[in-house]
Parts: sequence; C-alpha cells; structure tokens
Amino acid sequence: MSLRWVESLPEMPVVEFRDVYVDGKKQDRFRAVVNARTGYIYDIVSDRYEFVPHEKVIEFTRKIIEDTGLEILDEEIIFGGKEKARLFYAAILKDTVVYGDPLRFGVMVTNSYDRSIGFSASGYGFRLECMNAMVFGREILKLWAPHTKALVVNDFKKLEDMIKTVIKGLSELKDLISAAMRDAISATELAEFIESLGVSKKLKEKIVRKVKLYTGFDFGEKLDAAMAEKAMINRWKAYNALTDALTHDTKHMDALTVYNLQKKASTLLVTEVER
Repeated sequence: MSLRWVESLPEMPVVEFRDVYVDGKKQDRFRAVVNARTGYIYDIVSDRYEFVPHEKVIEFTRKIIEDTGLEILDEEIIFGGKEKARLFYAAILKDTVVYGDPLRFGVMVTNSYDRSIGFSASGYGFRLECMNAMVFGREILKLWAPHTKALVVNDFKKLEDMIKTVIKGLSELKDLISAAMRDAISATELAEFIESLGVSKKLKEKIVRKVKLYTGFDFGEKLDAAMAEKAMINRWKAYNALTDALTHDTKHMDALTVYNLQKKASTLLVTEVER
C-alpha cells in the first residue's frame, strides 16, 4: 500500500478534445480524446461523451468521504492501459475485525479516457494478515455510470450519490463475511468456480496451490464424483485463497483484468451462503 495520504499525486495525463476530420471535412458529431502532451489518441467519441480528469476523480472522492465524517487511513493509485488511460483509486477507511480476522474496508473508484471502463464505485478492502486485496463486485457493492454529459451536471451529483451509497453499504460487509466464515462450499462447486474465472493454466495452478495452503484441501488427490461433492471447504478460506493468488500472482496482468477477476471472485461470498 501507499503512504497514509498521497500528498503529491503522480503525474497525470493532460487530456483534451480535438476535432475529427474525414477526407478533410470536420465531423461535427465526433471528437477525439487526446493526450495533449504526447498527441496520443485515447478514443474517438460522440458529442455526448464527457471525460472526467483522473485528478478530479481523486479530489472528488476524497471530499465526499471527508464530508461524511470518515477519515482516509490509506490510499492507493493504480494506472492501467496505455498512457495511463485507466485509473483505479482506492481510499481505505477503517479497520474492522470479523471473528478475529483483521480487515480494512474502503472505496475504489475507476475512471478511463478510452471507454474501457466508465466511472464506477465499488466496495474495496484487504486482509491485514496477508494484504490480500478484495474488490466487492456487482452482487455485493458496485455502481457504474457511463461518461456522458449527464454525468457531470449538477457538480457531479451522480458521482456523489454513487460514492455515498457504497460507503453506506460497507457496513453490510461485516455480516456477509461473517456468514462466509461459517459457511462451506463443496470441492466440486469450488472447482467449477475456479474454472469459470477463465484464467490461464499457470494462474489456475497457483490458485489450486493457494487453496491447499489456506484450506488443506488438495485438488491433486484423486476423488470420485461422490466424494468430491461431499468434501466441504470453508467459503471464507477459499475466497482468501483466490484473492491471494489474484493479488500476488498477477503482477504481469493488466490492472483492468485483475480488477474484473477480483470482482468475480467476490461472488464466492454470496453464492448460496447460509446467512
């Protein structure tokens, strides 16, 4: 993680709209989103599109959190895509303990200049013991909005509402994780879930090794179908095995890909959990 507060933001792209020409004729309905420093074209967009500067997203998120009376304990800024096209900004809010497991929760907001992701606000956190990152996806906490002019009207009121909704929803995560700590998933279900991630064979093997490390269950052992269906694995430990691999074994992968895998992994907490 970064310092408690990012006093000086990393250099951000200076982004602007430029006219688009086809055969020498200006296209009134389309504009180019361009890095003013380098001339790199992020995307060609319609006149309905409106980008939000990365630094504005960070500044705005900080303000909303402070206005709710909460304190940012830590921050992380991650870029993805060419010429910092994508921003992932995480604001960690507080410590909490669930059944003796120390965790931190917060908010992650995303932004992009190439339409690969819209503006989104998700629940975020990590496990202090091993620094496994957790991104809570659509089934738990996730709000999204496209980059249109409607997004920035009324001084970004829509963005404010999204962030506040996620902050409010963070209080429900403790109960959800508590339920997962008491619940179990069959080896067959877990194997199918890992397969559904669609990751490479190499990463899948690392996940399987992490499952053995966290739960003691070895997928390498030969079990018939009936035994595999009856073999039960603690859901929270299985989830932590996934987040361990996705946090520490994906350094070579694009940040957006890892972000989406982390969101998908979070569904393990809500799939048929016994509340």
